[in-house]
Amino acid sequence: MSIPLRGAQRKSFSNGKTVRLAEEFLAGEENALARAAAESFLNPSQPDHFSYNPWVLYGPTGVGKSLLAQGLLHQLQARDWSTLCIAGVDWAREYADAVETKSVGEMREKYQAYDYLLIEDLHEMAEKKPAQQELVLLIDALLDAGSRLWVTLLAPPTETRGFLPALASRLAEGLATPLRPPGPLVRKELLQRLATASKIKLSGPALATLVESTSGAPLELKQTLLAAAAAAHAAGETLSPAFLAQHLSAARAARRPSLRNITAKVSGRFQLKSSELKSATRRQAVVRARGVAMYIARQLTDKTLEEVGKHYGGRDHTTVLHACRRTEALLHEDPELQKLVEEIAIQLS
Repeated sequence: MSIPLRGAQRKSFSNGKTVRLAEEFLAGEENALARAAAESFLNPSQPDHFSYNPWVLYGPTGVGKSLLAQGLLHQLQARDWSTLCIAGVDWAREYADAVETKSVGEMREKYQAYDYLLIEDLHEMAEKKPAQQELVLLIDALLDAGSRLWVTLLAPPTETRGFLPALASRLAEGLATPLRPPGPLVRKELLQRLATASKIKLSGPALATLVESTSGAPLELKQTLLAAAAAAHAAGETLSPAFLAQHLSAARAARRPSLRNITAKVSGRFQLKSSELKSATRRQAVVRARGVAMYIARQLTDKTLEEVGKHYGGRDHTTVLHACRRTEALLHEDPELQKLVEEIAIQLS
């Protein structure tokens, strides 16, 4: 069902307003798909671009979803497109207020007027069924009018727990692209820029050590660089490779996650409850998630096999060892699972 638009005309995007990606966002090979998707989404009339609508940009916290989205939004505004950015939870709250004040019609007219609508962190609307139902109607209206919608999520819409099937389906009719943590080349460029901006002297060998020893999102890279510089200053040392190696090793030891945190993060990404990973169930989805949790626990903590097994339902050390080996084998067979485990490990560490 779609909401009729009185006298609405399909919006034209063939007026020569070419939108470029924000210069501040660096997209390496690992994010080439997201870059191409953004360019095509914002310039659908270009003959060399593919067309789709809506666009879903998903990835773990801190990889730059908001940076990319906001940068694109600013460029659209500079070219006189009517745009709006709103958080999913704020949209749901506004809808609840509209229902209470009997002004849903006015709210619909407001949102249907935009050329581009960005809804950030739409996963925060999970379980808010009435708001999701209204959003499905709005999506239909926007697409009928030729407006363009894009949203940011932690995971693909079909894998986001708490979404109505109708909402997940509408979003899946467009294109969902992942945004991944920066690769080595982008990390090097980001660290060089951060060092210059913060007036931190960073030699080539020291930069190489940082690039090889870090794998996090841009914000994490900045925090790592600033913390290392502060530690070197306090110790009266320079940012040499030897000092950085020692500092980063100590920092990693201090950041080791707890088994509880690992369980919560893994269960969340697999759309399960933490209690399920500790249960006796042999359901395949739970077994895989439990194996991933045990594998990460062995990689990121100093817990023994016995300690890990005790946390996950009192399992013995041979069960934990088998689960870790099985998970490691799956990582070599399944690139998507490997990327998921890497993202979870980055977030935890």
